[in-house]
Amino acid sequence: MIFVVSSVLVGCSDTDSCKVLSERPSDTPILLNSNLSFNANVTTRASIDTILELDRVGIFCAARQKTNINGSLEAPEPDWSVLLDTSSVRYGYTTNGLYWPNIACEVLHDSSSAARLKVEEGQAYIWYYPITSWYGYDFYGYHPYQDSFRSTTDSITVDFEIDGTQDILWGRSEKKSENFAYSARYFRSSKDSVAHMRFKHCLTQFQFYIVSAKSPDKADPNLTSFNDIKGMSVKEIRMLDLYKNLRMTVANRVDESMVGRVYPNGYEIADFVLKDTFGIEVAQNPVPFKTQIVDDEEIADTVRVGECVMVCSNQPRYYMSMVLCDSNNPDLEYHSEKRMTIRLSDDSEFQPGHIYKIYIKASGVTNISLDATLDNWIEAPDDDNLDFEID
Repeated sequence: MIFVVSSVLVGCSDTDSCKVLSERPSDTPILLNSNLSFNANVTTRASIDTILELDRVGIFCAARQKTNINGSLEAPEPDWSVLLDTSSVRYGYTTNGLYWPNIACEVLHDSSSAARLKVEEGQAYIWYYPITSWYGYDFYGYHPYQDSFRSTTDSITVDFEIDGTQDILWGRSEKKSENFAYSARYFRSSKDSVAHMRFKHCLTQFQFYIVSAKSPDKADPNLTSFNDIKGMSVKEIRMLDLYKNLRMTVANRVDESMVGRVYPNGYEIADFVLKDTFGIEVAQNPVPFKTQIVDDEEIADTVRVGECVMVCSNQPRYYMSMVLCDSNNPDLEYHSEKRMTIRLSDDSEFQPGHIYKIYIKASGVTNISLDATLDNWIEAPDDDNLDFEID
């Protein structure tokens, strides 16, 4: 799937007018491609499962290192605080920094197997690699697009504010061993014509399910039935004390372990309320507990509640609360009396790119328990050891 960035050469209608320090745009266009999907085995409307769902992405083209060819030894060192000047006067002095500084691109679907990344109009950028090939460049991408970013000599960061419904993605071009990748010289001598990018999910996703459970039958204590729970519905599920301001390290030339990571930006916290696929809180349409008849026997049914909540990853514990209500009288509410702790059996951190399924089992308003299993977007094994009791 080839992403072709279509543009005119901004500020350089005549190639000769761009000559500065023998540095000018070449005739080798910048072409990108990306993995079509994110290897998601569990599809949700809120999360993004194919590149074609993206309406807008931010792309950085950053000088990685000198190529050590003729002239590059005297060229300035890579410095990401330098933004490319697209004017013919300054262009040649600024190719050592961000060649594409947060260029907004839209993804257009050309066919069932291809997409085109088109730079949005009104932005100053150069479509071609520098002709000298003094630097090898890397490409970094992210979603959702933000109007601003921060860059230092060796780091690029972007900030986000989330409420649990946003999916954050990060991607980069394929690493190459050649100093010339990616540059005009690289593509002139390589069978490749594009820089290959791969995107991944950066947040942790929680999905919620309710399961009916039996309780002692009021008419006959020796029997059990679903009578107490069949008249109940879930009115609210809320994840508590979550970081809403996040920062992504899009690129870092010094610390590779930070690249593509999303982490808290400050200490401000908020509660994220579970919503349905249309962005409406569950309280507007409470979800009832259900049973089904199989071979003349009433058994528990599992019901999905809402869409999902996506949160900052790499924490060992999260907290939630919930509200049940009478199905016939939603104003009659039953609130959880204490916070429920969500953690894995080995106390490990919840990982980005994973879907964790939380099962809420209830036999009545005084008997609710939680189980959690784990699904990975890349098919991870289930974790069946989480068991939480609510008095």
